[in-house]
Amino acid sequence: MEKEKSLLSLNLILKQRNILAATCALLIVSNTILAVVSLFSTREMVLIPNALDKETAISNKKMSPAYLEAITRDVVGLMLNITPSNTDYAIRSVLKITHPSFYGQLKHELNKNAEDVIKRRITTFYFPQSIQVTGDASVVVTGKLSTYLGKEMMGEEEKSYSITYSYEGFRPSVMDFHEVDPKSKE
Repeated sequence: MEKEKSLLSLNLILKQRNILAATCALLIVSNTILAVVSLFSTREMVLIPNALDKETAISNKKMSPAYLEAITRDVVGLMLNITPSNTDYAIRSVLKITHPSFYGQLKHELNKNAEDVIKRRITTFYFPQSIQVTGDASVVVTGKLSTYLGKEMMGEEEKSYSITYSYEGFRPSVMDFHEVDPKSKE
């Protein structure tokens, strides 16, 4: 009698163990499938700040043209709207979004420019007139650059700048920033 009870109890425990093992195996398989699907699926974040009138998005493959325009406005504002009192902030902010391969060169140029801005009390304002996306991660911005020495306006001229971005892990960074001929826009 006790032998039968023990046998029934043992069969019940074995059945529970088998159900638990099957459940664990099923969970492992489903988690593996979810991991593979999430690894190879295209993810997209939709970003629409108040100042934008178009849908702006980035995916794990590229940035939308509207997003490139938006970050270009920020980069150009930080790089070209300079006064003696905001040079440190502008340099820190631009370097935060600069690709490591361009960081040293850009930091040197910005620091050299900041010394001149502070020493000569130079102020520049850049008013973008057009932003043209020229590739997956390249933009040409054209506008008017006004330069002041103290309170006296020294000049205003049309300038175009080419900006190339790197895009890794949902994070754009500046790879290149240089002036181009306004007529060629390349």
